[in-house]
Amino acid sequence: MVKPQKTLFLAVSYTKKEADDARVQIGLLYMATILHNNGFPSMVYATNYPDPDAIISLIKEENVKIVGFYTNTENFCRSLHTAKLIKEQCPGVIILMGGPHATFEDENLLKTKIPDVIARGEGEFTMLELAYYFLLGKGNLSDIKGISFMVGEEIVRTPPREFIEDLDSLPIPNNNLLYGPLREEKAVPKIITGRGCPFNCAFCFEGITGKKYRKRSPENVLSEIKYYLERGEVKYLGFLDDTFAVDGKRLFEICKGIKQLIKEFKEFVWFAEGRVDILARNPIFLFKMTEAGLINLQIGVESGNQEILDIYQKKITLEEILKVVETANQAYTMITANFILGGPKESEETLNNSLNFARKLIRLAPGRVICTSSLLMPYPGTQIALNPSKYGLKIIDPYGFTGVNTECVATETEYLDKYQIQNWHKRFSDATIAAMIEILDEVPLDVLMEHIYLNSFRFTTTWFEIISFDPGRDRYLTLLFYEDNYTSIRKTTFSSLISYYPLRTYPLAYSENGNIVLMRVEGKLELDEKLTILLEQCDGERSVEEILNWWIVFWQMNRENAFKELDELFTKLDAKLAVVFFKL
Repeated sequence: MVKPQKTLFLAVSYTKKEADDARVQIGLLYMATILHNNGFPSMVYATNYPDPDAIISLIKEENVKIVGFYTNTENFCRSLHTAKLIKEQCPGVIILMGGPHATFEDENLLKTKIPDVIARGEGEFTMLELAYYFLLGKGNLSDIKGISFMVGEEIVRTPPREFIEDLDSLPIPNNNLLYGPLREEKAVPKIITGRGCPFNCAFCFEGITGKKYRKRSPENVLSEIKYYLERGEVKYLGFLDDTFAVDGKRLFEICKGIKQLIKEFKEFVWFAEGRVDILARNPIFLFKMTEAGLINLQIGVESGNQEILDIYQKKITLEEILKVVETANQAYTMITANFILGGPKESEETLNNSLNFARKLIRLAPGRVICTSSLLMPYPGTQIALNPSKYGLKIIDPYGFTGVNTECVATETEYLDKYQIQNWHKRFSDATIAAMIEILDEVPLDVLMEHIYLNSFRFTTTWFEIISFDPGRDRYLTLLFYEDNYTSIRKTTFSSLISYYPLRTYPLAYSENGNIVLMRVEGKLELDEKLTILLEQCDGERSVEEILNWWIVFWQMNRENAFKELDELFTKLDAKLAVVFFKL
């Protein structure tokens, strides 16, 4: 029996490392669902680093007629290579390409003679019309809006397709259409609650989803969350649109609904992006989101230099950024602050501005701020790419051939060449992590514990990774979080621990003076004589009562003084997260 012709969607990554952290490209799943609901068998290859031989085998086994690629500036070369292989080994297969890069570089892609059709802008209904044309022979290619194709040596660009005004009319992406290793990533779903952006940042794609903000209704968004909850175990999900927190009324309704779903199903946490200016004017947004399970909010800081922010047309101030981070700390919200390095007017001075500002943010909310950085990428269609001289930039790698924007430099400034910018990128990363380590002792225990908590939801923070490099802190926090029969002296009184067994968290290591040295991530910490002697007794074999009796004899003290001294010494060890107590 001949299988019906299918459509296969792919999104290939730039590097293997990127693929390891990747998730299913949600736009492809939308298109596959539209086709499926209209009677066209389709699937999304759920891996972002597919094996070419496996793709060819799948195309032949499943009778795939159309292969659609999602392209961005980082992956379009690999997409072209993969598509070329498919055309060579599977004659007759139609190659379609869409996504932001294809939308703005449609003519250049068509000139390679690899893609048959480029879909520009939103692709759901364009894809449906293409399926009718290529699979059923219905309609005319030239009548389909929003596509580009070649007739002989001539490129044909049909009129743009109108943006989808009613986003609630789109179906919930159907995870059953996933095929491949990432299919099980349904436990970490990603949701888009709106499209389009009314803001006009110079470095951002324009036109792919329009400048008008179109949003799904709260009921529609909540129905998608419920869909994932009903499918199985959901611990963590992400809202991808950076305009998620723009409409306060809508945001509050979504948060209220999420709280109800947590009661109805089980606890889960979520990630979102937010604009600094909106959050600075509406601090209550952070509190409402955190109450509903928000555990990480990403904000675009971009630079610690106000002039560069103004050139980017961010319409935010450094004071607003500080206010948002301070409010997030009060609301118990983790903040990921992203910086762009190598932008207009970038110099040693402005990069120092950014680094010092990042350090300030980290200190403003100890344990709750993570600063990340990327290198400016002149994405096709952006203001910077269209007019780099206006921004004092020289584009040296317009298509990211040397690497993605987290790795390689694509522009040079009036003051810095690519080597200087590249070195600064590493310096920024190293220095911000060093700043986190410097204040580790200032981070409240409950905040450190939050990172252990978040890791249980499959959300690993940089703070958690730093803790993991410190054997004592890691063991202390992990035992207290996961083991009910463990406690610490700060949680109770010393007298209530008399029947408990103290257990050191750091492995024994000694200085030349014979004192114990705690091998902490920020450096070695040498204990004094009495703390050394006490910590040696904390092997989990003797109770506090037994150690107290031994202490009385060893130091020739009366019970009252010995008790008081051990209370003080255990408190000091606890402050260093060097000892926990457990009950048999």
